[in-house]
Amino acid sequence: MRILISVAFFLLLSVTAAQAYEDYENEEQQQDGFGDEDQYVYDQQNPSDINVRSITICIDENRQEVTIKGKALHFFTTDGELIGDIEQNNQYTLRSAPDGIVVGTTPTEHRKLIARSTIGYIQYEGKSYREDLQIVQNPDKGYSLVLVNEISMESYLYGLINKESLPSWKLEAKKAQAVAARTYAMYRKLERPAQFCDLGHTAVDQVYGGLDSEDANSRQAVSETHGEVLTYDNKIVKSYYHSCCGGYTASAEEVWGRAVPYLPGVRCDDCKACPNDSWEFKISMSELGAKLGVPQASRSRYFIDVLQRGVSGRASKIRIKYGSHTEVMNGENFRSRLGYSVLKSTRFTFARKGGTYIFKGRGLGHGVGMCQWGAAGMAEAGSAYREILYYFYPGTIIRRVY
Repeated sequence: MRILISVAFFLLLSVTAAQAYEDYENEEQQQDGFGDEDQYVYDQQNPSDINVRSITICIDENRQEVTIKGKALHFFTTDGELIGDIEQNNQYTLRSAPDGIVVGTTPTEHRKLIARSTIGYIQYEGKSYREDLQIVQNPDKGYSLVLVNEISMESYLYGLINKESLPSWKLEAKKAQAVAARTYAMYRKLERPAQFCDLGHTAVDQVYGGLDSEDANSRQAVSETHGEVLTYDNKIVKSYYHSCCGGYTASAEEVWGRAVPYLPGVRCDDCKACPNDSWEFKISMSELGAKLGVPQASRSRYFIDVLQRGVSGRASKIRIKYGSHTEVMNGENFRSRLGYSVLKSTRFTFARKGGTYIFKGRGLGHGVGMCQWGAAGMAEAGSAYREILYYFYPGTIIRRVY
């Protein structure tokens, strides 16, 4: 983002639409959503009885000390035992030591502690967090500290929605985001046993801002989709999403080389309001060559071309030639070498003008799954969240898991 469950979990087997909807009398009933009686049984995907109602989020790591604040802070061991010999305070600096974690001036023999405020929230580096913060020593990195927010899944989503969507977007777009994000988080938790946390807090996983990112709309979007996830073939899907597709989403196969039936490329006419619907990027031939690993002596005479494009028009195979050397890489690898912030997607064309390469493209992100700006546009046009999700993840079924 290792494997906790069977290979079948990765959902690479094709099924027909009729099979996907086999639990329902007709497709219309499937699209209508689910009541309390439609509880999803996830036992076969969850053989170890993992608690999918909670999630752990890494909010910092590789620190020798951390300072946390909060009213009526208490510290507990992993067995739930209160560490009672710590002087009561509203701010503590915790340090890593060879024999355990030091709280203020009080050494402990524990390599993992749980901080909890009994009358409020915990603050770290200017942000407030619901529920517990775990402070853990990482033996693989010199016993540096990892700070983990252990939180209920729904409370986690409260602090995610406004980081993954704009406050001005319609509620139905936010509800679609809530279901997609809940599904992705649950998949990741089931996919692998966490060493310290199930997810990070950045765009590498999903952007999470804690309590300060919440508002009434984010809480409403989460509450009105409580416990709902996307499933395919009776398994929770890996619900990729991205900022803006630029008119056509990418298939999983064209981006990562593995076909996934619920992640095909689909046309998207609703993301034109995206600031990155179209973009241009210029780079000197010498600088581009350096980023691509072309030797200094060849940076004035190398050649680039696109060997293959996917259904969405994204570059899926790119060739670089200099001298007798030829290298072929996939589009996302090419994008990573240039920088995600400048080559905003692989849906681009390019030309060389003198000593400069000019890239013109559309969209932002890998392009797979739900287009967030497209979801916002569909909601603006009157689409409900289920309609949005079924469009970007065809063949899936929304089920309530708790």
